[in-house]
Amino acid sequence: LAVQPWSLALVNGALMAFARTEGQILIWNTVPTTAGAVPDVSFTNAANLGEDATMDASTLWVLRSNKIAAWDLSGGYPATLDTPDVEVSLLDADTQMGTATRITSDGTHLLVTVQDRHRVLVYETASVLAGGNTSLGVIGGTMNVQFNLPSSAILSHGKLFVADTSFHRVHVWDALADALAGESAAAILGQADSSSVEPKKSQDGLFQPANLAFDGTRLFVGEFKFSGRLVEFVGTP
Repeated sequence: LAVQPWSLALVNGALMAFARTEGQILIWNTVPTTAGAVPDVSFTNAANLGEDATMDASTLWVLRSNKIAAWDLSGGYPATLDTPDVEVSLLDADTQMGTATRITSDGTHLLVTVQDRHRVLVYETASVLAGGNTSLGVIGGTMNVQFNLPSSAILSHGKLFVADTSFHRVHVWDALADALAGESAAAILGQADSSSVEPKKSQDGLFQPANLAFDGTRLFVGEFKFSGRLVEFVGTP
């Protein structure tokens, strides 16, 4: 790519790449199989793009300046991103005056990471699309769950994963409700136990995990810096 992809989304065979530095969203209707494949849809508008973007089967989401902007995709992609269909501001009480930096959607829930406040906010997509900005709850900052500059958080196949980047580990919950209730993760990957936080480039360790993808059995973890690895963990369904 001629841009630096900050995040990716794969939805019904379509691939979206968000290039934060260049202020671009690129979308291929099918996953490209050749180098330099031209995207079917592209948006280049640095003034209207911000920290992150993602999409699900019905909505394109952009996170910018502690606001969530949304475009309805039921009638196709918008011509521009000048005017969102919906835009809501995050509550100061949720962000604790920090900056929201990551957003993902499974179509039912939005996960928004406030990296500098070490927390993940959870929203119902239907509520946000109706103009609501009240979160379902916050993950992190409790006795049982401590993050250090978390990056990607995803809901996939009923499980919740959070890349705890600067503690060099990934938290795994078997259900979103468990995390919202403040329960400890069902598993912590990349460390021997919940008190271990040192970086490891070993086969079962992690070094600044940042991006996550899960297919129901295999979890792929992209490391952010000083490593350059894509690490695969295989679980038992």
